[in-house]
Amino acid sequence: MYVIKLSPSGHVNWHTCKRQYYISYVLNHRGESGLAANKGTTTHKVLELLALAKLHHQKTGEKKFLLKDEDIGQYEFDTSNWNDIKQIKLGRTFFNIADQKQVDDIYNLVYAYYSNKYSHQNWSDKDAYDIKRWIYTALSEQDCLYDPRHREIIYPEQYLSYTIKEDWAKYDYGDGITGYLTITGIIDLIAKSKDGSIHQVIDWKSGRRVDFATQKPKTAENLHNDTQLMYYYYFINKLYPHFDETLLTIFYLKDGGPFTPLFEKSDLPRIEKHIKKTFEEIKNCSYPDMIDERQVHRVCQWCAFKENDKDGNNLCKLVGDKIKLQGIDKTTEELRKK
Repeated sequence: MYVIKLSPSGHVNWHTCKRQYYISYVLNHRGESGLAANKGTTTHKVLELLALAKLHHQKTGEKKFLLKDEDIGQYEFDTSNWNDIKQIKLGRTFFNIADQKQVDDIYNLVYAYYSNKYSHQNWSDKDAYDIKRWIYTALSEQDCLYDPRHREIIYPEQYLSYTIKEDWAKYDYGDGITGYLTITGIIDLIAKSKDGSIHQVIDWKSGRRVDFATQKPKTAENLHNDTQLMYYYYFINKLYPHFDETLLTIFYLKDGGPFTPLFEKSDLPRIEKHIKKTFEEIKNCSYPDMIDERQVHRVCQWCAFKENDKDGNNLCKLVGDKIKLQGIDKTTEELRKK
């Protein structure tokens, strides 16, 4: 099977449903994100804008400035109240929030943008409440320790790409398509600890702290073997070797708060082995199985490819039938979106 790039989400997708991976990452057919995912995107956007504002302040020293964004337009940040922390109540929970007005202003702008963009998903008052609660949870945790405005920002919402130039990572698919596997990903935030001594990767999660495939809660041991965190640690060591020490924190906004499993350089060989194994599995696969031929599995219920189109075609089953009839190479050539 054709594979030149691999991301944490793609890696997990492969081990969840191989057919879904093939359609999404090889054929480049993507289903529309659901309401739950868009609520998470809204939350991330607010936290990203606060981090961008802090980064601008770090670089310029300006106390008041306009921050322009292609989605929400522009907003005038004022840094004078960033340390003005007050206790507020949302629902039955109390939160310690710095400059609540600024947070609420950004939240209102971002929520309006995404709820309008995806208005067909029927956003409710509860959805708005959930998002605000997640934002407040992130900003208030441990006396505002995770508020981007209280950290030294290194990179907000950082896209990462690294080509693994090892013999095992080589590929040659003919027609001049040769090279080495490239891994990609997006880290929500790279910042320094309050005392500036440690780099910290922070990933915000609006979902539950469970393994998607098994629905079992993730323990501390699970998180030490979490694919996304392993990729992040690998990225940091390969792209930023000058970072003396890095902590990886995954923050479950509605399911337990921050968790920081310990990773060390001795973990790098097992992480590379983890990536290598999946790369070779994908590359050598000639028939990506469905997770459930009946399409009643819980994973199938979230999959856009099980739905029949206007002509009555079920893309998931159609792809499988074509591969059986003409092979995976010809199917890929015929159905792959450029």
